[in-house]
Amino acid sequence: SPAPFPASCRRTPEMHPRVCLHQVAFAAEGTPAFIGFCREARIPWMTLATPHLLDPGGLDEALTALTLGGPRVMTLNHPFALFPDIEHDTGEAAARLNRAIDAATALSASQIYILTGGRGTLDWEQAAARLTDLLAPCRPRADQAGVRLLIENANHPVFEGD
Repeated sequence: SPAPFPASCRRTPEMHPRVCLHQVAFAAEGTPAFIGFCREARIPWMTLATPHLLDPGGLDEALTALTLGGPRVMTLNHPFALFPDIEHDTGEAAARLNRAIDAATALSASQIYILTGGRGTLDWEQAAARLTDLLAPCRPRADQAGVRLLIENANHPVFEGD
């Protein structure tokens, strides 16, 4: 059961129409709890994390929670080349991104921002070229779905194995 929310959050007046809360604020909670919090706090927009959505039943749970009205999904956050990194990925990154694009379509999200993942031993230019190659099979699906793919360069020790 989710932790109780502070009373100040439960009785919030209408939020500004451009406020968007990221699910990372609820990393330990499931997607339905996060959606419920956003609904109670009258937050109009959300960013949902694909690690939760791509778990078995995760997308169905989110869609069910959204039937109660309230917040809308603007963006999905998607860790990309983590299998194990940009340099050594064998196709898993593209397969999971295609699933994320399908989830974005089901949730009416207009964009996915991708955390690139570590680059292995590649220098920046090599990693950028490899990332472009890994994304290429996903672009037609995203274009057809009307889902923009955004890139956040995540050159962080958590992705580099340090």
